Amino acid sequence: MALSVALQIVVLLCTFRLFFSDAVEIKWCHVKSDSAGCSNLQSKNLVKCVMAPNIYRCMQWLKDGKADVLLVDDKELYPAGKIGLRPLLQIVHENSQDYRYKAVAVIKVNGKIKQLKDLQNSTSCHTGAGKTTGWTTPVSNLIRMKIITKLKDCYSSTENIGDFFMESCVPGAMTPRYNPLLRNPPRLCGLCKNKTVSCSPSDDFANYDGARKCLESTDADVAFVKHDTMLNANASVYKLLCPDNKIMELSEFDKCHWAVRPSNTIVVSPVASSATEIGNELIKIQAQLKESLKWSNVKELKKTTNDYSTIMGEGFKTTFEYYHNCKNSLRWCAISDVELKKCTDIKLAFMAKRATNKLECVKAKDQYECMRMIEQNKADFVVLDGGDISTAINSCKLEPVIAENYGFETASYYAVAVVKANANFNIKQLKGKKSCHTGIGKTSGWKTPISYLIKNKMLPKGHSIPEEVGKFFSASCVPGALDPLYNKDKHNPKSLCALCPNNGSNCQRNSENKYYDYSGAFRCLVETEADVAFVKHATVPESTDGRGTQDWEKNLNSTDFKLLCKDGSLAPVSDWLKCHLAKVPSHAIVVRKGDAKFAELLFRIFNNFDLSSEESIQLLFTSHGGKNLLFKDSTKKLSQIKNPNEFLGKDYLEILKVFNSKLNVCSGSSPITMSIILMLFTFINYLA
Repeated sequence: MALSVALQIVVLLCTFRLFFSDAVEIKWCHVKSDSAGCSNLQSKNLVKCVMAPNIYRCMQWLKDGKADVLLVDDKELYPAGKIGLRPLLQIVHENSQDYRYKAVAVIKVNGKIKQLKDLQNSTSCHTGAGKTTGWTTPVSNLIRMKIITKLKDCYSSTENIGDFFMESCVPGAMTPRYNPLLRNPPRLCGLCKNKTVSCSPSDDFANYDGARKCLESTDADVAFVKHDTMLNANASVYKLLCPDNKIMELSEFDKCHWAVRPSNTIVVSPVASSATEIGNELIKIQAQLKESLKWSNVKELKKTTNDYSTIMGEGFKTTFEYYHNCKNSLRWCAISDVELKKCTDIKLAFMAKRATNKLECVKAKDQYECMRMIEQNKADFVVLDGGDISTAINSCKLEPVIAENYGFETASYYAVAVVKANANFNIKQLKGKKSCHTGIGKTSGWKTPISYLIKNKMLPKGHSIPEEVGKFFSASCVPGALDPLYNKDKHNPKSLCALCPNNGSNCQRNSENKYYDYSGAFRCLVETEADVAFVKHATVPESTDGRGTQDWEKNLNSTDFKLLCKDGSLAPVSDWLKCHLAKVPSHAIVVRKGDAKFAELLFRIFNNFDLSSEESIQLLFTSHGGKNLLFKDSTKKLSQIKNPNEFLGKDYLEILKVFNSKLNVCSGSSPITMSIILMLFTFINYLA
């Protein structure tokens, strides 16, 4: 009897174990800024939330198996599919369709257009520059079909189309995003209602209804709109032009359309072993998903075995692969793993926003290796500080082409000296103090303060500036000071690294050193016995008063710090405009010298990314897992550099003159090596 009871208990336990082992844990990746819905689902034990800084980081985490599923829209499906994420479920709308709409081309029955080739030199109405239905769909598909063959610029759809149609209304075509180099022809706006404001995005002929008005009230031959825009129009006056060259009725859009915008899709990790079970579970809880995630116009979720290409369809996928048709990759050089991750975020975002699908991310150990890689054509561009830009110009035959702008009229910022609020010394009493620097050779952390001390005769220039600095300050953290590039004769004093992490043993000039760069130098001031940190004007405000996100920043107040002014006074950190060491050039993107076409191309790409949108700004100019990754976090926009010397500025060029030694970072033999080569060559000739 006892055995029978025991056996029943074992069977019961096994049953419970089997039951609970069938429960599927679903790791749902969501964006930090939109966490409420997922948190609600997690509170009901329906999913486990995995929070990411942006949707593109979610994509990377799914690829790596750190999360299971992610909801993407029609544009995000393209990069998700390209990196191997698999569609699992697709949203079906209230009208029982799994698409948003179909893009069509409407023509006039008695008009000049009878076939596709007649589109050339016709007059056209578009919903707006960059819009999917009215712009990217016709442009991309006409290029793929080789109807448009003359391409002026592979990254400028507006310039290319300007020569194809005789006259158009393309609202927004003259905005900075679509006309960054001011080359778009006026005929892009010739049919618009309000020509006095150069066809603004809000023109009367903008969007679907506007494009319809444009077709109906002008001599336009064609309008590119969605399938239901003209369903109630006079069928005897208007027809559809199909991409297979047929002419059909307005009601036949199912057979005659140029692209289909699919509904949102839930994608699954390619390494998920229980994708089927996850899909089944999500269908079970779809009512809770709709409620918690506040989905509108959603009837149900349906399973799909289609890949991303099939869901997108040829016409819509073409808008990502032919809209810009440059052939060469664009290789962005990053100097740390966290920068590489951010670069990959941007790469995926560039795909989704049709800025480019050619961006590649490459990693180097530091800025100097990036310079060498660019010179050797192993990378194409990198963002550098002003001090490194001068090295790139002089040693590597590179040049700055796009500058960060921090909200000033010019692409510049202010170098400042920060001390603790209880400091009892001024800038003329720095000798013997302990200092924190962004890095040797850098602008605000080295060149500006050291040149100031030398010019004001507080610091002798001597035979070696680093040696003199080592004598001037009692201890410092100057990342890179003991690197062979800056310490060829090995005379630089170890005191230059004394305040760096691990008792000075971690003195690298890269992000492996937590006291490197602006935030690192400020952190050095906070965490060590340092007296002064040489940084930029925005460094302290970015890390204090609740703005900092890292543990060491959380309890910092801006009032705990002050600035050293050149007149010997101290000032609040907010007074940097009056109290600074110098106004210096901002950080900038550098490329190989003399390639003006590539510089223009790069500027177009960043403008195609839409630098006016909050999402784009957050992706480019916000860092996660560190500070100032790729771009500085204080960047507001990007500016084109037309003259490198004007960009550097007369005052900064004077600062650079103090440092007369040039680093031999890139290729080229040293004088000693060249002498040996010449001696051997002479000896060989003598023997001959």
